Amino acid sequence: MKNTTVFLITLIICLFTIPQNLLAGEGHKHASSSNHSAMDSDDSLKNMANIMMHLNHRPSSSDMKVLKKIANNSHSKHEKTIAQSMMNLEHKASSADKTKLKGIMNDTSAAENVRELAAIVYNLSHQASRNDKHKLQAMID
Repeated sequence: MKNTTVFLITLIICLFTIPQNLLAGEGHKHASSSNHSAMDSDDSLKNMANIMMHLNHRPSSSDMKVLKKIANNSHSKHEKTIAQSMMNLEHKASSADKTKLKGIMNDTSAAENVRELAAIVYNLSHQASRNDKHKLQAMID
């Protein structure tokens, strides 16, 4: 009886400490959940880096919503291009998207982390490499 009581109390405590977004099936948390019409560049990059960190072959349906919002609302044409390329991922970037991503990678006026994210999407093969995940984590932090 005592073991059952301890188990039930432990179970109740665990249920109350699970983040609510996991209980609702939202998966990993994106940097911005605001409804602003324009996306903040830092949030856009963090969201895309977070998606790439957890990507397995293609973006999830919740990732697609975030990417669509970035593609439609970001102030940066490069971020819009990267988001659109990520939406088109099927294990790797398409050749048409790779051409666009290469342009971003070679644009010295683009921020380094934007060029780096474009390179990660460009070189993707099913999921980000271990080295790329370190770069993505730095973008998120």
